[in-house]
Amino acid sequence: MILKSYKKACYWVLNFLLLLERFCRVYYSLLNLARGKAKALRIKAK
Repeated sequence: MILKSYKKACYWVLNFLLLLERFCRVYYSLLNLARGKAKALRIKAK
């Protein structure tokens, strides 16, 4: 019984980490996109 709940906990943690990684990836890509747009705007302003 303990082993079963341990497996379940491991599975949950793994899923959580994967979700976190995906979220971070999306966040960073948006951040880079925003940075690129800011650079483009700065170049246009000059």
